Parts: sequence; C-alpha cells; structure tokens
Amino acid sequence: MKSVSKVNRKDVILAKGKSAGRDRVPSPEQARLMSAHPASATEIALEPDPRAGSSVDLALADRSRLSRAVVLAGRVALMLAGIAVMALGIDLIVHSYVGNAPISACPYVASLAPSGLSFGTLLMGWQVVLVVAQVLILRSRFKLVALLQIPVSLFFGMCVDAWAVPLGPLAPASPWGAYALLAVGIVLVAVGVACTVISDTVMNCGEAVVKAVVDVTGWRFGTVKVGFDLVLTALAALLALALFGHLEGVREGTLACALCTGLVVNLIMGAYGRARGAWRDRREACGVPAAAE
Repeated sequence: MKSVSKVNRKDVILAKGKSAGRDRVPSPEQARLMSAHPASATEIALEPDPRAGSSVDLALADRSRLSRAVVLAGRVALMLAGIAVMALGIDLIVHSYVGNAPISACPYVASLAPSGLSFGTLLMGWQVVLVVAQVLILRSRFKLVALLQIPVSLFFGMCVDAWAVPLGPLAPASPWGAYALLAVGIVLVAVGVACTVISDTVMNCGEAVVKAVVDVTGWRFGTVKVGFDLVLTALAALLALALFGHLEGVREGTLACALCTGLVVNLIMGAYGRARGAWRDRREACGVPAAAE
C-alpha cells in the first residue's frame, strides 16, 4: 500500500506540474542528486530551481531590455538628425554670404585659402582640436567614451559637404533675402544643437566643449554657448587677418550667429523642459509611475 500511495503521489505531483505548464529541465545540482538517489528522481526533478526565475519574470526582463534598446536607438537617431540639421543650417548661413556660423568660422576661413582642402575636411580637423580643448577643461573628469565625438565629427563634416552640393546654386537676390537665409540658418543650427543635447548621447564637439564648461562652472548652457561663439568669432577674425589681411569670411552674420544661436537654444530647451514636465504630470495623473517612463 505504501508503494502504491507513493506512486500515486508522484503521479499527482507530475500531473499538477504538467497542468500548470511547469515541465522543468533539471538543473546541474538536481541532476547530480537524481543520479545519486534514483528512487527519488521524480521528486527531485519536480522541485523548483531557486536560481531560475519564473516565466513572467523572464518575459518582463526581456521586455525591459527591448524597451531600453528601442529608447537608445531613438536617442542615437535624434543625435544624428540633430547633426544633419546643424550641418544644413551652417551651409545656409554660408550661402547667405553675410558670414558663417561661429562653430565653423575658423575652418571656413581656412578653406578660402588655396590649400586644396574642402570646407568639410577642415571642419573635421577642427573638431579634433575641440576634443583636445575638452581634455584641457575637464582633465581627470574627461571620459574616454567622449572620443566617440570623433566619428560623429566625421559624420558632421560629411553632412556639411553633402548639403553644399544641392545648395550650391543658392544665392540671395537681395540683402533682405540674405538676412532671411541667415535667420533660417541660425534657427536650424539651434535646433540641431538642442537635439544633440536632448539626445544625451554623443554630442558634437563644439557643444561638448560648451557642456564641459557648464559641468565645471555650473553656468547655463545657452549663456556659455553665446560666450563660446564669441570666442570662436574672434579667433576666425584673427585667422582671416593673418591669411588675407582683412576680414574674409567673417562678417556681421558671424556676429549675429554668435549672439543669437545660444539664445535660441535656451528658448528651445526651455520649451522642451516645460513640455516634458507637462507630459510627466499627465502620466502621473493617469496613474503611471515615474519608473515606467
């Protein structure tokens, strides 16, 4: 009777395990015990492995990993889109013929000299100089992952050269047209800068220098951006005087970019912060916890 009841008990346990969809593969520890105690193999095999999570936990973990991957891909796409938009803005400013964006003013002035190097190529080299500037500002706080800015800079330079092809015939018919083109370019550069900052991935080298100063000083990003652009404008003016003896490639548009781009970035970042806060409040009102964002 005892053996019959034991067998029946095993069958009941096995049936319950199958009905709940819990057919398990024995863990290495369970396999060792089963080989050492063949009579109790069924009970050992049916014991839950404490190291194994439930199917629900595994599904949630997979879903969380997928969600993080999708979010990261979206942030990288936003960063690349911001770089492309920034490059378009710079080319529009160049074709306004009233100056250049401060971030590209030095390489643009250098491209006017008979060096045989394109504007985009010189811009790539200039970005490497800006990476060195970050090292000098941050010192021990500089992270090696920031070196990813170099391939991003290559993409930036390629975008500048790529946009220059369709925009080649573009020329304003009047001074007002030139200033309108300048204004559109400033807005696009500011939008591109804001996108790279919001993406919180790899920034363009120029904006990364600004962020390095912000991290060290705690000053507002847009304010530091204005000061940084003024410094770049002064450097471009000195380079033009050294190469040509006059302000070639540096005009009132360059100064306007230096003064206005950071202010427009502040406006965009402020609007983004308000929109994000309203979105969070709406989600909390709907009962969605902050961790679920």
